Amino acid sequence: MAREEYVAYGALRLLRSAGLRVLYADGSNGDDEGALLLDGIGHVIAAHERRRIVARLKAGRDAKAERHGAKARAQGGKLPHGYRRTRNGLVEIDPDAAAEVRRIFELVRSGSTIRATAETMTAETGRLWARNVVDRIVRREVYKQTEPARIIDARVWNATQAALASRRRRAA
Repeated sequence: MAREEYVAYGALRLLRSAGLRVLYADGSNGDDEGALLLDGIGHVIAAHERRRIVARLKAGRDAKAERHGAKARAQGGKLPHGYRRTRNGLVEIDPDAAAEVRRIFELVRSGSTIRATAETMTAETGRLWARNVVDRIVRREVYKQTEPARIIDARVWNATQAALASRRRRAA
């Protein structure tokens, strides 16, 4: 029902106060004292198991970082455009995608709007670029950071942010 036992108890109390009955897939749906006790124990055990899983995942991430150093990143999740994962799980720059990221920053910094930049990128690459994707790219600080690898110089990133901010001030 919930990741934490207190949240589960609160949800159960709210549902029961509304006159609803909670039914569990495992069939432990009794309303007597024994069933309520087992229900509570089940929530506590589920919360305990969640804490164990979180600790196991953290230990795995820490072990990976220790093996591979600062360039290691937890498995899973989508990398920002411009990066790719190597066979051994490290993150590196994808040259073609990084060139697209640089082009986006160049366009926005030189005065192109987010919408116009998306249209230009669509025309230049032959792929549809949505406004929100371009907007997300120009706002991500990861592109100027040294880890996992720098795609955009920090001065270029800052100039792009300044150009965006000045347009917002003019629009207001």
